[in-house]
Amino acid sequence: MRYLIYGAIILFTLYMGRGYIKGLILTYYEKKNKEKNVRKVSKDLIYVPVVSSRTFEFAIEITEVGDGKATLAVVKVKG
Repeated sequence: MRYLIYGAIILFTLYMGRGYIKGLILTYYEKKNKEKNVRKVSKDLIYVPVVSSRTFEFAIEITEVGDGKATLAVVKVKG
């Protein structure tokens, strides 16, 4: 009977901590797979700031790659 109570406590603890355990597993896999895919960006899309007090508008371009992945690009709006 004692082992049944211990097992129930362990199962309850694992069930309540499942979000924390998932976070630990995801963090481990992200650290293990530090592969960063950076593609070359056109020189027209790169903005180099100068010393001034002007404000600029930027746009975010999101492109779906597939398999639940997407690429994100931040560009200056021309016009």
